[in-house]
Amino acid sequence: MKKYILLLIIGLIVTLPSKGQPYEAVFNKVAEAYTINNDGSTEYRYQKELKLNTHRSFDSMYGETFIVYNPAYQTLKINESYTKQADGTIVKAPSNAFNPSLPSFAADAPAYNKLTEMVVTHTGTELGCTIYLDYTITTKAGYQAANDFYHQFNDYSPIKEYTLSITAPENLFYQQTIKEGVQPQKNGNTYTWKFNNIPGIAPEFYIAQSTIPYIFASTEQSNEERAKAVNDLIAKAAEGSVNNYTGDNNLSSINNYVTKEVGRSRIPLAIANMIRTPQEVANSAYGTAAEKAALMISLLKAANIEESIVCTFPKNVPPSLLSLSNIYIKSGDEMVSPLDGAKGEIATLAYGNQIWANGNRMMVKVAPIKVTTNVVTDLNSDKDGVSKHAGYTVYRLPSTDKGFDTWRITTLNTQRKEAFEIPTLLNETDNYDITLPSGTSLASKPFNKSIINKVGSVELQLINVDGKAKVTRSIRLNEQVIPTSDYAQFRTLVNLWNDLAYRTVIAK
Repeated sequence: MKKYILLLIIGLIVTLPSKGQPYEAVFNKVAEAYTINNDGSTEYRYQKELKLNTHRSFDSMYGETFIVYNPAYQTLKINESYTKQADGTIVKAPSNAFNPSLPSFAADAPAYNKLTEMVVTHTGTELGCTIYLDYTITTKAGYQAANDFYHQFNDYSPIKEYTLSITAPENLFYQQTIKEGVQPQKNGNTYTWKFNNIPGIAPEFYIAQSTIPYIFASTEQSNEERAKAVNDLIAKAAEGSVNNYTGDNNLSSINNYVTKEVGRSRIPLAIANMIRTPQEVANSAYGTAAEKAALMISLLKAANIEESIVCTFPKNVPPSLLSLSNIYIKSGDEMVSPLDGAKGEIATLAYGNQIWANGNRMMVKVAPIKVTTNVVTDLNSDKDGVSKHAGYTVYRLPSTDKGFDTWRITTLNTQRKEAFEIPTLLNETDNYDITLPSGTSLASKPFNKSIINKVGSVELQLINVDGKAKVTRSIRLNEQVIPTSDYAQFRTLVNLWNDLAYRTVIAK
């Protein structure tokens, strides 16, 4: 694999103001310039002009900027840092406004304690002021593992003017969803994009990732090359052996050792830019997701157990080291995250991800996840969810451990600015067979309630059969990404599904 620089831009999470009010902050200008030299060294320059409109914008949102770099290979230069107050007064950042610290995600990883987070404190902030920051990171040849560039525009503050220029010694592959069809200007080996009025993202949950705009560029021309490069980084590290593993040579023991006895470090592979050997990871008893994956692969190989590396990337973004979302190790029919032991299912992962096994894409046809739950309860002995009021026995139906309730979608706003994305399509049926307390009868009025619309359907039924209450709850969702035009129908289904009146059985 070629050695290249890579850049990952992560948007800040802030809060959108009420309708009719100004944004908390507005980026008047953002400019990024990225140069890849022939020898593999690179230079990245970032400039921003950010106007602050509220107290919250500078008290808790944009009062500081955090820049992560590795001083062993990279040099950070602050070209300019000042604040222009509302009356035009310039307040330059003093020397004590720049404070290097250890990134929080590296606190539990001594091997990565050379990583530095420069905390730039913006001084002189007030209502209506504008922050100016300009810095450059220069990187030595051979440090970064790839030269991909990925900027996801997921900040809640809009950008009035955005410019990106990339200079590379070879042709670039690029893709952007800010404005479909817009091509960069090309001058020699320099590609330049200019966009105006990029909107902020509304502060809502379950936002459809496919609707968040991004720009991606790479000197690797194909998805296959980039996905294979990520796989090969892990596979290469897994070639090392471990001489102090004392567990049994079976999948269960190895899985337990890697996921429970080896601690987890949250440093992304794109920032770590290295994978320590399995022996180093075992000796230190902690590792990143990629390092724990390499350790597990090494132990499985030594035990002659079939294994493969499964990497997932967002479905709408080109696969690369920057867009890597998770790593799994697959052996037989079992697939596990070496980071925390979470089980993965291909059918579920395929909804929002591209799935690449050993560097080859798996084409998985998604289908609604079918969930059927049967709950049998005797209120004479089972007291969970049971309460008594004025001679009535009230039983609250328990939530199931699979299906819609696990998504924790409860109260929904009446309006929605962003498309809503649920984890999977769903076809769920929950059956409750409830024996009422001796000497009582069903006080709840039997019901048969249903709603069917474009998004899906909800059907709820309560009947009395031979002194038992039988409840059937079914929900079917046909759209994974729900556009704002269909949101009202989705909300109607959710409100019925969550309605406590249909989740309660009363006996007297």
